[in-house]
Amino acid sequence: MAAKTYTPYTPWEFDRPEWIQKAQAQLEFYKDVFVRRGDLPHLFLESAWGECGFLEDAAFMAEAAMTVFGVSGRVEALDFAVQLTEYALKKFEDPSKGGFFVCPQDRLDLWINRVDIQDSAQPSAYAVFCDVLWALYRETGETRYASSAERAIRRILKTAELKNGGYLRLARGV
Repeated sequence: MAAKTYTPYTPWEFDRPEWIQKAQAQLEFYKDVFVRRGDLPHLFLESAWGECGFLEDAAFMAEAAMTVFGVSGRVEALDFAVQLTEYALKKFEDPSKGGFFVCPQDRLDLWINRVDIQDSAQPSAYAVFCDVLWALYRETGETRYASSAERAIRRILKTAELKNGGYLRLARGV
């Protein structure tokens, strides 16, 4: 692995050691769940995990792992980001057109599996995952991460150009 170069967008949020420790502990918890289950569940209710999650679960957790790596330098966090990314590429990437579906491709009970790119109250998982792919490309040198991000952005570029606004996070990747 390359030396730590990733810098989170808001490192001031983790300027206290106890916050970094809490973030690391939470990341370890989810890593344990991910390793035991082989997927990342969407919710936890009444002592039971829900079904396999959505793109947002993997994208935001991978971003959290990259942030912990960025503020702590812990390679374990980078490794977890890589594991989550590989999982998300396998479960959510559209191999024919590029880009990412909201739900896993193996969900046979869904009639429609859409590609959602628009930011709303929170950034779109699509945009967050593109950011993660670019960050991992810079950290690991794995060109397939950059290729996947480029294909994803190319897929939705025309839509983003036609609609005004709602793509602030995605614009960083363009």
